[in-house]
Amino acid sequence: MFDPASGLPPHQQIANDIRQQISTGTLPPKGRCPSARILQNRYGVASTTARNAVRLLCQEGLVHHVPGHGWFVAAATRATPSRTGLDGRQAGVDGIRYTASTITDQALDALYDELARLRERLAASAGASRPGGSA
Repeated sequence: MFDPASGLPPHQQIANDIRQQISTGTLPPKGRCPSARILQNRYGVASTTARNAVRLLCQEGLVHHVPGHGWFVAAATRATPSRTGLDGRQAGVDGIRYTASTITDQALDALYDELARLRERLAASAGASRPGGSA
């Protein structure tokens, strides 16, 4: 999990791992996120490093703190993960996976409806621009 040879700071590697767990559903929306102490033990890092990883995820809106209860995965997470530490191609792939894992059926239906409307408009404008096409 934590790879000193990767070139990424440890807190970013830990945050990337937690992001992956959120995107795959291992850590579901509203589910408890590991505490900084658990992350410290799991990754063998200093407590400051573990807290920085959790803070980074909090700043991104992926987790939030409930005083006296701990850290939890946000109910509605943002559509794209942080690209910190990812090359452009991988960030795009991770963004697609993350979006696919968090989109609702209702949002997907609305997207398909909008796509159908756009196809109709495109077909109508292509027909109108052809010689002899209807106006």
